Amino acid sequence: IYTSPFARCVDSALTFADEYGFSGDIVTRNELGERYFGIYNGSTTDHYQTIYTADLKSPEESRLYEAETPGDVLKRMLWLIKELESVEQDKTILMITHADVGEIIQAGLKGLPPETHRLFIPKLKHGQLREIGLI
Repeated sequence: IYTSPFARCVDSALTFADEYGFSGDIVTRNELGERYFGIYNGSTTDHYQTIYTADLKSPEESRLYEAETPGDVLKRMLWLIKELESVEQDKTILMITHADVGEIIQAGLKGLPPETHRLFIPKLKHGQLREIGLI
């Protein structure tokens, strides 16, 4: 199990391990952390719509708010997945992350532009499991 270092994700990892009798390691990875929303980071989620609107205009528009672009998130997640697959050969990998990050990686793996993740990928619910795979 690999998890974002955010407490709610670590709690989910511990709950999953307990419920399913998983006795292996639970490893925190910063790459699984929440998307950085720039000047709105740490504020209410109401402000995030400004970033989502900027995402659809262009990556440069998102950077005006000092935000991590969906393309940036996709790059870090693809790098992490490839690293974990090389280390955990022939094993199932459980990654616990945040909705925005999970939706961006799903869009990218489906060949969609990562900035369209909110348009074409169903919203991830709290604690929801989804299987993904590299193309």
